[in-house]
Amino acid sequence: MYNLVGKLLLNGLVIIPFLLWFSDASFGVAVVTSIAFSVLSFLLGDQILLRMTNNTTATLVDAGFALAFFWLAAVVTNWSLTLGEILTLTILLGSIEWMFHRYLRKASRDRMET
Repeated sequence: MYNLVGKLLLNGLVIIPFLLWFSDASFGVAVVTSIAFSVLSFLLGDQILLRMTNNTTATLVDAGFALAFFWLAAVVTNWSLTLGEILTLTILLGSIEWMFHRYLRKASRDRMET
């Protein structure tokens, strides 16, 4: 549970200001979008892929998911996000995912040792 809260906070610190600055999203919609992305990414990337593969694979899949998710969100909500802005957000989130996966792996190893 703490891992999900950490992911919500880390992603929220990037996604919410980014959407408020670069799109026509309201604060509430930016928060909901951030939560939806974070929960789906946590389930797919952190709970399934990271356990089955390695950090690189899980991070690349998470980045691809971020690209598709925010492109689709921009289309559905008619936001003015350009491909460059979506790619920038994807790179930022991919960097966060890389570090977050390293933390998860270390925490998992520490729990197994005790």
